[in-house]
Amino acid sequence: LITGLKVLYAKKKVPEKFIVSHEVACLLGTLIHDERIYQLIEKKKGATNMSDYVLGIRKKGRNEGKRIGRNEGIMTTLIKQLNQKFGNLSKDTIKEIKRSNKKQLNSLTLHIFDIEKEEDIKEILHQSF
Repeated sequence: LITGLKVLYAKKKVPEKFIVSHEVACLLGTLIHDERIYQLIEKKKGATNMSDYVLGIRKKGRNEGKRIGRNEGIMTTLIKQLNQKFGNLSKDTIKEIKRSNKKQLNSLTLHIFDIEKEEDIKEILHQSF
């Protein structure tokens, strides 16, 4: 259990054969907060090799981080470009851009050359919601 916690939370190297009892596997599966992985672990009987699960969780976390980073990069670039075009955007407009989902950000990116006034930004964001 201790090794499992270290691997999950302290980012220790995953042993090639990280075999734990069914009970410990279920406990670690619960701590992962991933229902799909927990269900897979719970269905297995006997000892479980947790290596594949831990590596999968780390990969999922990396992918999620990349996705968030890309959206933040798009957001930051849009705000900089729009500030350059209109001077300083209002705090309200900046908040709205920061609350936007991927579809809205993509729409704003595609229409950036069509924007003539700050109100157009909000209109584009609302149309693509």
